[in-house]
Amino acid sequence: EEALEYLNKILDVNHRVLEPITYFETVVCNNLGWIYYNLGRYDEAYNLLNKAVASFNQLGINNTTDYFAAKNNLALVCIQREKYLDALNNYFNIRDSFYVSMDSTGEIAINTNYGIVLSLLKLNRIQEAYDFACEELNRFEHWFGETSRIRVKAIIQMGGLFREFGFQDCKDFFMIAEEQITKADDYKSLNYARLLNYIGVCKSDYEQMHVEAEDYLQKAKSLFEEINAISDEFYPVVIKNLKQIKVLAWNELVNGLINKLP
Repeated sequence: EEALEYLNKILDVNHRVLEPITYFETVVCNNLGWIYYNLGRYDEAYNLLNKAVASFNQLGINNTTDYFAAKNNLALVCIQREKYLDALNNYFNIRDSFYVSMDSTGEIAINTNYGIVLSLLKLNRIQEAYDFACEELNRFEHWFGETSRIRVKAIIQMGGLFREFGFQDCKDFFMIAEEQITKADDYKSLNYARLLNYIGVCKSDYEQMHVEAEDYLQKAKSLFEEINAISDEFYPVVIKNLKQIKVLAWNELVNGLINKLP
């Protein structure tokens, strides 16, 4: 709300940000659309972000982080409005314009590929989503290195997305991520903390090995704390998962004891 109030003050000074023609006005238009998105006002967000993207194109500025941010924001709004094909087209447009030298953190590539796979899954194009994810991870190896944290982060994210949709193929990605972390000896990392969470959840969900799952989640929790990453968005997820699986692990132990009774 504070950000919206600030941008409304800008509108009081210059209403042209609603019909942008300069670079500054276009950036502000994108920012305002993003705020509306976060407020759940998707129709207003869609209108403004469309204008921002159109203005960037009109200005001939379609290879900057500001442009990619506007396209990404527009795609996210499309997903919320269940316009998955429009979202997919926006993400592919970003991908086709992408070049690795402008993306040292890998965030543009990661977010774009995530959006493409998410859109394909929403469109029920399951095999296409899986094949694309695998192909892109090969490109990540070329761009950032086989065991780079950027690539491992992307692998874990893909696995998490497939798990969210209920596909056990997620375990393929988690296995690859673990192999790369082992190769890099990168066990004191945010990537490994997140991966431990996913491995634990998969042990519980798919194998009903709740005691072993609890051990993985406890290790994840400890690692988040050890590397001072409790502000990471995954940490509260780990805490929630750990509480739930503790109950299942206890039940597993009790049932095991009962089954051993004469």
